[in-house]
Amino acid sequence: VTVNAPALTFTPTPVATTAGDVETVTVSRSPAATGADLDVVLTVLNADLFSASETAVTIPAGAISATFDVTGLAPGSGALQASVGSYATNLAVNVAAVTLTFSPSPAISVVGDILTVTLSRPAGATGADLDVALASMAPSVFSLSQNSITIPAGSVNATVTITGLEPGSGNLQASIGSYSTNLAVTIGNPS
Repeated sequence: VTVNAPALTFTPTPVATTAGDVETVTVSRSPAATGADLDVVLTVLNADLFSASETAVTIPAGAISATFDVTGLAPGSGALQASVGSYATNLAVNVAAVTLTFSPSPAISVVGDILTVTLSRPAGATGADLDVALASMAPSVFSLSQNSITIPAGSVNATVTITGLEPGSGNLQASIGSYSTNLAVTIGNPS
């Protein structure tokens, strides 16, 4: 008896998503090979860039495909491996940077005051939580209420507070993997 390796294909190929968003992927087999369940092991080869909703999917007997989700975590290109026994094939996954915006911009406050800043992402890229690292690039001038925030799935924004420490200016930096953007912050003397 000869057992042939299954030929697996993916849709879409490659996967293109955005950090903080989800793309549904279909893995398919030949219509001529649907006589039994087919267990497909999914291995994320770049876990810092994206995740998969499943570690394995089963294409049921009589069916040609199964689906799973890929969630973008940080910008970059990587691969997901699908394997059945000793057969393996890779799917390219490209995660684009999400564009983050601040409000107000620029941020202007005074020593001793607290200013709430809203960090937003595009409305079309809200399929998953988006973790954003934050840093005061002028820690003697202003501090932040936290060094990271999560914009929840389904939401477009989250907030952080800035506390003015001494007169001056600097940047609040927001980063997701290799992507970063800055908000100009100016702290003045109280009147």
